Amino acid sequence: MTEQAIQSKEDQLVAAISHAGALIPTFGLLIPLVVWLTQKDRSAYLKVHALQAAIWQGIAFLFQILFFGCYILSFFMLIPFSILAEGEGAYVDPASGGLVAGGSILLIFCLIFIYIGGGLIHMGFSIGGIVQTLRGEDFQYPFIGRWVNNRLKADADNLRNQKDTNNS
Repeated sequence: MTEQAIQSKEDQLVAAISHAGALIPTFGLLIPLVVWLTQKDRSAYLKVHALQAAIWQGIAFLFQILFFGCYILSFFMLIPFSILAEGEGAYVDPASGGLVAGGSILLIFCLIFIYIGGGLIHMGFSIGGIVQTLRGEDFQYPFIGRWVNNRLKADADNLRNQKDTNNS
């Protein structure tokens, strides 16, 4: 998307709002989706930025669900092994129960660290998108930006080829 024309201030603001959806936990995904659905025909700049922001926030939402599930699972693993660690279980050595309970606690702390770190990275890139689009500059999320640009460019080329074939 490097060969873009100068964008209007309104397009820049709407693109920044798409990226700003990340600042609203969980439901922020709706903002770029609404922008993309309603404004994608208005400008290529908005189409690309809203789609990138929607995909970025959708992936973050999926990771949030995944990590929350692992976090809850780690607590459910902790309870039975904590009981076994006290020596109440007839079939498990108390030392191994304590080892598993300790591992579960370590897993909980690792998940908290990953969750907070991932959230900071997610917010950092989203804020970068807000700042760059307000400046009128192009912005690409890691991995997603190039894919979205290539995909939209291929779709535009296919549409152009179909129009050329129909006109012939």
